[in-house]
Amino acid sequence: MSTNPQPASLANIRALVFDVFGTVFDWHTNVTRTLAVHARPNSSITQSQWALFAHKWRQGIYVYRNAAVERGRYFSPETIYFRTLDELVKTEDIDEGWSEEDMKLICKAWENQEPWNDTVAGMELLKTKFIVMALSNGSAKDLISMNRASGVTWDYILTSDLIKAIKPSPEFYKTAIRLLRLKPEEIAMSAAHEYDLEAAKTQ
Repeated sequence: MSTNPQPASLANIRALVFDVFGTVFDWHTNVTRTLAVHARPNSSITQSQWALFAHKWRQGIYVYRNAAVERGRYFSPETIYFRTLDELVKTEDIDEGWSEEDMKLICKAWENQEPWNDTVAGMELLKTKFIVMALSNGSAKDLISMNRASGVTWDYILTSDLIKAIKPSPEFYKTAIRLLRLKPEEIAMSAAHEYDLEAAKTQ
């Protein structure tokens, strides 16, 4: 049996901090599915168009969060999901007859995600060598629910609602460092989003 040595870049690393949505969990599949399920039975919007709409919604969330960080404001994940969906429905001229309650139900798609196929086993393997922390703009309640349903486990969970901050706010990353009680150079950030990695580098 062959073994892969630990990369030299991780030689002094004691903790791995993970973004969650997109990095550990597949947000796109369930969001696209939920949008399609709530469409009219005779809707002309195709599955691929809903998939594109989901990406536009995600981009809208990113823009909204960045604006909030720049203004030093905090908004709950639920508020951001709803406001960005409401705005996108108008700008994209989506007419599926959605009420406010319908859109709130659709927003719950962000609370029910499945991990990537290799996530659970990979996370358990990493935990044999590192402290593993979740760093998410989602809520603690949602992450706990997703973790229980999927089998993903963490040593720490840090979410926006716990500290009233939104990534890429510096306070988010600084709080993670304080909680871990490690030097910044002993912590590595893993994220599917470049902005997350760039923000973490500055701390």
